[in-house]
Amino acid sequence: MAAQAEQSRALGRMDRAAFRGLNRREAGSQILEAALVLPILFLVVLAIFWFGMAFYITSTAQRAAKQGMQIAARPTCATCGNDFVSSRQVADSVKSVLQVGHLSPSNLTSSSPPFACQASPAPSCRTSQNVQVCDGVPLTCGGAACQDPPAACGDNPSLGMRVSFGYRFDAPVTIGGWGSITIPVSVQGLPER
Repeated sequence: MAAQAEQSRALGRMDRAAFRGLNRREAGSQILEAALVLPILFLVVLAIFWFGMAFYITSTAQRAAKQGMQIAARPTCATCGNDFVSSRQVADSVKSVLQVGHLSPSNLTSSSPPFACQASPAPSCRTSQNVQVCDGVPLTCGGAACQDPPAACGDNPSLGMRVSFGYRFDAPVTIGGWGSITIPVSVQGLPER
């Protein structure tokens, strides 16, 4: 009986020693796996955050341009001669929407995308605080097919207004050559009469 107990204790010590060695090997492999997986996981989380910020900035800038377009397309009042607001007032409206969205108006840059076609007479554009407001913008190409690059407009193109600007998005972390991206924003529509 004593021999059996001694044999049982000896087997227990061997099992514990083997188990400790197994735990050490598993711990080493777990550290190696974590060292390989955590940087990749961190980059995925960073990319999700970065693209989420870019999407938020794009939607806020688009909303600001729509607000600017609504302000630009509406005449002031009948007793005031039905004049349209100045480009400075449009730029102030755009900047206020950006500020409400917690975006810096100092990141506005000028942007002038091409028109659908080359209208005659050419659209008149004015820029204030990097926000461009254009009148007489061809919204359709008239009787002609729209082309890239824009060609002359056909007969009776629909003319309207356009508000456009760019917004510079500075990435929180520079990845490669992507430290700053300019997001172009443009909204066009018909003025109210």
